[in-house]
Amino acid sequence: MGFKGVQLLGLVFLASCSSLKGSVLLSGIGGAALGSLAGNFLSPNKESSNANALVFGTLGAGLGSGLGYYFSKKEEEKKKLQNMILDDVSGKIPPSSFEISSTIQDIRPQINLKPFKRYEVPLEKLPERLKGKVKKQFILEYHNEEQRVQLGNRTFLIGPFKIWEHFYEE
Repeated sequence: MGFKGVQLLGLVFLASCSSLKGSVLLSGIGGAALGSLAGNFLSPNKESSNANALVFGTLGAGLGSGLGYYFSKKEEEKKKLQNMILDDVSGKIPPSSFEISSTIQDIRPQINLKPFKRYEVPLEKLPERLKGKVKKQFILEYHNEEQRVQLGNRTFLIGPFKIWEHFYEE
C-alpha cells in the first residue's frame, strides 16, 4: 500500500457522519482497514499474512463499529441535553419571570431568630491593668429556619440564614 492508500485510509478513519448509521458504518470501515493493515504488516510469515489480515480486519471492523456507536450516542445525548437546557431557559419560562416583579418585592418573610451561640471578644483574657477600663465585646449568632411564602399562585422558598450581632457590655 502506497502513500495514497495511507491517505485514503486516514480520510476514511477520520471521517464522521451526522447520523448514527453513517458513523457506525464509517467507523467499521476504518477499523477494518486498520486491522487488516496491522494483520498484514505484523504477520510472522508470508503464508499467514492474508489470514491475519482477514482476522484482524474483522476484529477492527467490530471494534471500530462499537466505538463509532458509543461516541455517536454520547454526542447525541450531549446535544439532547444542550437542547433541553436551552429550551428550559428560552422556551418554557415566560420572559416576565426573569424580571424582578412587584410580587417579589411584596414578600414579607417571618423572621424567627433563634439564639445559637455567644462569642466573647477578645478570645484571650484581658490584662489586669485593662480590666474595668474597656468594655467587653460580644458577638451573638442567630439562626433562622427555611420557610415558604405563598403569594397568589406563586410559592417562594427562602433558605435558612444566619445573622450575627456585635455589641458592647453596658
